[in-house]
Amino acid sequence: MAEEIIVALLRIRWIRVVALGKARYQLRGKVWGDYRGRLRVTVVLIDTMTGSYLWADRWEGERNEAFEFQDRLAMRLSDAIQSTLRGAEIERATRQDPAQLNAWGLTMRALPLVLSGAAAKQGMALEFLERAIELAPDDPLPMSLAAWCHGLRGCVHLAPRREDEKKLARELAARAAALNAGDAMSEALLASGYAMAHDLSLAAVHVNRALAIDGGSAWAWGRGGLISLYRGKSTEAIEHLWIARALAPADPMNSFFSAGIATAHLQEARYDDAIRWFTRGIAERPTAVWMKHLLASAYAHAGRREEARQTLLEWTSVYPEGTIAEIRSGLPFCSDLLDRIAEGLESAGIHH
Repeated sequence: MAEEIIVALLRIRWIRVVALGKARYQLRGKVWGDYRGRLRVTVVLIDTMTGSYLWADRWEGERNEAFEFQDRLAMRLSDAIQSTLRGAEIERATRQDPAQLNAWGLTMRALPLVLSGAAAKQGMALEFLERAIELAPDDPLPMSLAAWCHGLRGCVHLAPRREDEKKLARELAARAAALNAGDAMSEALLASGYAMAHDLSLAAVHVNRALAIDGGSAWAWGRGGLISLYRGKSTEAIEHLWIARALAPADPMNSFFSAGIATAHLQEARYDDAIRWFTRGIAERPTAVWMKHLLASAYAHAGRREEARQTLLEWTSVYPEGTIAEIRSGLPFCSDLLDRIAEGLESAGIHH
């Protein structure tokens, strides 16, 4: 069973598996069997430097299906611990002096700032990522994250030089793609960069590569769902975004996935469902004010005019220069969805 788990973990290229006693993080587990032929496995993940328990879970199966149980356990375990390990590395990098961090540490320091959904924090993230790229010019991960960050600034935050931000997103994604480290996280992030640059074909190529490397990558499934949404395939989008959330229920990327599910419901005129999922996405990431214009549109379509106006005021307090024309040039939604969003915003009181 330990060997099966090692094989599964080796698929995650940003995790290095080493001999027992030499790793910062250790997986420890036990297997029990009972007289009825049932098996139970408990596993814990420990930070050996601090002695703290980071994660734990248990699984049950049948003794007469031991091989199948081993396979399922190894795959589910590798999927489950990715978010925990990433969170532990982010926390470790955040505690250290940025001047002492290597490229990996700087990338981990930048990641929560990008995920924050706040434009100012994403500007700070780009400073860390520029240094990371200088320190490790052959590493696609900081380039991929920087590509997505620039794309968000161009598509979501209505930055003053939006087209320049999108151009940078595409250029950095292309540089990262040329480095190809066979890493699902890098592939999913550079797919995000291409999507924000409005190149959905290349974005889909890299999502498929990420899933081929690691079929349990929540970020790859989520990005694939968002690309389906941009192409107008709302049912497929919801399905893929649900899979992403199921693979990593506590992942910090989930606010983006909630917004994607909400927007797919908005596209299908299921306005109450859209409102529920936008509200959930904002609750998961309160700094993500950017999605409030979409929530305002959903409120307006649902006939909840006062809530629509109030939500739109909250959005315009952060984006005072925002117009429908700028929203149309932002995220690469299909034309029908953009029309529906614009109709709701006009009803809520936004100008062109």
